[in-house]
Amino acid sequence: MALKYFLFFQLLLISFSGNSQFMHERHVAAANPWTSEPVISGDNFRFIVTGDITGGEEPGVHALAVQRINELSPDFVITVGDLIDGYTTDSLRAEKQWDDFLKVIDNLEMPFFFTAGNHDITNPMLENIWNRRFGSLWYSFKAGSSLFFVINPAGKNKAGFDAMQLEYFKNKLESHDSSAPVFIFMHYPAGEMADNAHFAAFGRLLMHYNAYWFCGHEHRYAYEKFNNQPHIMLAGLATGGPGMRGHALGEFHNLMQVSVRGNNVNIANLDLAGLLPIDAVNPATLKQVNALRSGNWAETEIVYSDERFVSSAQTKIRLRNNGDYPLHINGLFSGNDNISVSPEQIDTTLQPGESSTIQVVFSAQEKFDVAGLNSFSFSSTAQFFQPGVELKATSEFPVFADYLRICNFSDHPRPDFKEVELPFKIDEDWDWKGNHDASFSLETSHDKKYIHIRIKLTDDHWVMSENLVHDKLLVCFSPDTNAVESHAFHFQFNAGEDIAKVVSINDRKIKFRSSAQFQNGHLYVNLSVPANLVKSDYFRLNLIYTDVDDPTNMDHSVLNWRPRETSVRLYKGAGTFLIN
Repeated sequence: MALKYFLFFQLLLISFSGNSQFMHERHVAAANPWTSEPVISGDNFRFIVTGDITGGEEPGVHALAVQRINELSPDFVITVGDLIDGYTTDSLRAEKQWDDFLKVIDNLEMPFFFTAGNHDITNPMLENIWNRRFGSLWYSFKAGSSLFFVINPAGKNKAGFDAMQLEYFKNKLESHDSSAPVFIFMHYPAGEMADNAHFAAFGRLLMHYNAYWFCGHEHRYAYEKFNNQPHIMLAGLATGGPGMRGHALGEFHNLMQVSVRGNNVNIANLDLAGLLPIDAVNPATLKQVNALRSGNWAETEIVYSDERFVSSAQTKIRLRNNGDYPLHINGLFSGNDNISVSPEQIDTTLQPGESSTIQVVFSAQEKFDVAGLNSFSFSSTAQFFQPGVELKATSEFPVFADYLRICNFSDHPRPDFKEVELPFKIDEDWDWKGNHDASFSLETSHDKKYIHIRIKLTDDHWVMSENLVHDKLLVCFSPDTNAVESHAFHFQFNAGEDIAKVVSINDRKIKFRSSAQFQNGHLYVNLSVPANLVKSDYFRLNLIYTDVDDPTNMDHSVLNWRPRETSVRLYKGAGTFLIN
């Protein structure tokens, strides 16, 4: 037996000792993470690296990219992951997604190598499909004298890169010439793996080699150094759409061409529309690019009023420069023509690290509904004055307005739901079709013992709790209006169940009453919490409704009635009720 394993490992060493051709140690008859084996002769070859396909795929772009790659005629193509939408528990849907993807890359005239992204292996079922179709989530091979590592960093808390992977890749490095190239492909950027001790050890091992790192995930391009080695994050190949803001911000349809001549490596940065420099976004511009892409050069406070109907209201807009060069900000408030804004336009330049706070006043000749200010927004352009490069972006900052609500006393309240409450924010809003799709109405009252919260939920398709994923309402009640949301009491109502479940009370005991029932196609929810929890006559309330139209899908619209967390600076007063 010992002799058998000795001969096996000798064969593996022999398979990696050559100086040409394509070499690997997988069983050819089994499923392999490549479509076919490339024909590599000697130490000179070229390959293409492709960015993310999904996470907002644009129809037709992937097929176009395949045509362009065929025109470039590399020896093979390798991806950084996110090849299908994934995020589903429906195996038939997942299989069809893979069939559709493979149908496109069947038109490639060269081999394609697979790397897994979070969309591809979201859950164990998707992982099983991957392993059945492609054999492994991580592997290695050689082309000429170059060593290729495809790693899998996925998993809970980025813990997918484990001790087994570390040992596997460590063994491959032991017999590798440190001056010959090592190419590493993974979905997540190395910076997101900083807390993974095995990955950190992997990075230290590669510090002594001629290594090049390729990743994706964030759908934006950036060239950086990781352990003083090139670290290239590709923008999406087929993601982005009309909202992409160009090469300077790293937002374009991206692929890379890598040419290897022995130990020498040349990398061409490609847009489907043309050729770009490898440092299109580099350490010198990255800080400014991040500031522009995040849109954090401006921030509006809540417009808050003690009364709903007012003749004037005010807020503040905070401008900041988080870059290393002067930043010019030009913007305009727009919204309701019957309400004037002062100042209507802002035009200023901030020095690096500088911030500015500007008072903004909304007024009208007649009283107006404060909630109507939610139609206003501050549309602005920000541009850094960095020599030799144009860094400019536009963004729209919505105005959020709220007013103090009154929770009136009543011994025998009769709910009368007249008004649909508009959500402050909708996560995954592309899956929400409007109020008929999902919406809620809200009423409150109190008696001597309880605060009563009553909610009417509308949904065009109810998914009940017997499904693993289902419609649900989270009611966040905070008796302390200055506390963050994590200090609130959280009550969850699952569609199909008649009482609430307490999902977060921070080890505090609470006696409450709840009920939920369907009537005329609506779900009516009742929650009563002890009034003596409130010490200052004010409480804060938030509703968060998850609308599951398809239980096999893992992305759902989430309607947030008010901001998910109470920020004293930005959202002070949002969702606040006065006990009258």
